[in-house]
Amino acid sequence: MVTTQITDRQKVLAWLKFINEDDQAIIDDVIHHCKTDPEARKYFVARHDEDVLNIYQPQLHLIENAA
Repeated sequence: MVTTQITDRQKVLAWLKFINEDDQAIIDDVIHHCKTDPEARKYFVARHDEDVLNIYQPQLHLIENAA
């Protein structure tokens, strides 16, 4: 089994991509806000965990079992 830790920054970036955010200024602002405000980071990481993982978790499970 392969275990990979993804950082909070990676989670936030994945969620922004998931919602099709492509404005670099907005992306930079969100990342900066997450660096300086723990509550903002917690919010965006939760969005990732609820939105992105709920959709891709079944596929991730299949990938982990194949490794």
